Amino acid sequence: EEGEGYDDDQTVSMAVPALFGCVDFVNQVVPSVVHTYVGLQELNLRGACLGLKHETVTAISGLAELRKLDLSGTGPSATVGDDSLLALAKLKQLEVLELCCWPLTTKGVVAWSDCVSVRKVRVPPLRALNLADVRALYD
Repeated sequence: EEGEGYDDDQTVSMAVPALFGCVDFVNQVVPSVVHTYVGLQELNLRGACLGLKHETVTAISGLAELRKLDLSGTGPSATVGDDSLLALAKLKQLEVLELCCWPLTTKGVVAWSDCVSVRKVRVPPLRALNLADVRALYD
């Protein structure tokens, strides 16, 4: 009914389908509406991130309740990288992070890890980190 909210234990999630030919859709929409979804717990932009920009990731990092984030599938026009990963370190509730195909470096992942591990107790702990097809990583 109108006026009813979400239960405290209900997961609030959003998925954006891959919009082929609309490379900049996510960059245009997400930063302008992210403040509307402050309680968002899951965000799945897999495949819709071909031209993902650092500024969009910075906006997403403001979703303090986010527990699951999938930003997999960036393309050559994306401007994300190590700095964008560092911005995601602000997400203290994050349990699952998927960044397949991101242009990350070992140095950037280590810096992110150091930033996250500064929090002595991480509740909840990060349960899954997917960096498949991140070609610049070694060791």
